Amino acid sequence: MIEFLYLFLFRALSGAQNGFGYAKKSVYRVITSGLMVAVLAGSLFCWLQSAPESYWKAGTVILVIISIVGTIGVEDSFNPNYQILPKDIHLWEMLATGGITLAWMALGGNLISIAASIYPGLILHKGFINLGSGQKWWYAGTDDRTGKTFSIPLLNIKVPRLGTMGRISIAVASVMAMIINTSLHWRITVQDVIAWVL
Repeated sequence: MIEFLYLFLFRALSGAQNGFGYAKKSVYRVITSGLMVAVLAGSLFCWLQSAPESYWKAGTVILVIISIVGTIGVEDSFNPNYQILPKDIHLWEMLATGGITLAWMALGGNLISIAASIYPGLILHKGFINLGSGQKWWYAGTDDRTGKTFSIPLLNIKVPRLGTMGRISIAVASVMAMIINTSLHWRITVQDVIAWVL
């Protein structure tokens, strides 16, 4: 359950960071970026103290650092006062949210909780971006299956987007799966999967 709440809220924060960036609310954006980095750094510190020494721990450290770099990259892409990293909001955003998601997996987090967190968090993430861009919460103008509206210029990649109803449906199914899993206490980790395969 902790993985679900953490990743759900982190993805929502990432959406707020982007939303404030598009709305040109610099103070709120910087505060949100700072909060995200603080959460990541604090998590890393706690995990370094408690996780047993292993290559999984090393992987967790690397993935959290990737998430921190992604968070800074988003801030840098919106901040007109400096340019530390190449400007590519979508790439840095994916590293910010993807890095911490993979870190939880490397740490031995419950894959059911991790997977269930993605689309509910994405609903808030996209909603905050829509509001910051001057649109309504459920604005679907950027929902495009060709990837035209969601590209990663540095990697020359276009990412197809699922429609709003598709995202809502998966989010509802994810929350229901999380509720069921809270009752049944199912737990599966990456380490379990590897052990079963090998």
